[in-house]
Amino acid sequence: MGYDGHGQYILNDMKDVENSWCFTDNYILEKLVNLKKEISVIITRFKNGDHSIYEPFENIHKNQILKNSKIPSEISKNIYEESINNAKIIANF
Repeated sequence: MGYDGHGQYILNDMKDVENSWCFTDNYILEKLVNLKKEISVIITRFKNGDHSIYEPFENIHKNQILKNSKIPSEISKNIYEESINNAKIIANF
């Protein structure tokens, strides 16, 4: 399996699935998405239900490989709040 630009293959159409280089025994298919920006949120959830959350940080990639992350991220207040709320929802899943 690949991660962060390593061991990943882009499938342009279904014919690419037939190529022997395409898969090993383990694989994950993901839809290719053109992102404007990638952010991450780190959250911890304690047994009592409390949360500790880092503010969203912006991930900077070069050739599909993460080069660095920065805080503060250049995102709108709405995206900031939505990312924090989504992290809480996932942590409580």
